[in-house]
Amino acid sequence: GQPISQFQNTRFVLAQAKIDELATTAFYERNVALYQEGKLDVETAAALKSFSTDMQMKVADNLLQLFGGYGYMSEYP
Repeated sequence: GQPISQFQNTRFVLAQAKIDELATTAFYERNVALYQEGKLDVETAAALKSFSTDMQMKVADNLLQLFGGYGYMSEYP
């Protein structure tokens, strides 16, 4: 009898997605600052690429799971 957005688990998943986005943004901004200072090395840039890609997949998968079968199956419009 309540909207899906009011379920506790849904709120946890959305909160975790926001935390993951904030962490990725902070890492990205750090890399930008290092680049502007001429101090960005290959390892740090590669770490950002790997971390942000993994985080995108994690967040997308977790949010997709909120829709259950509707998020995975092409039979559902």
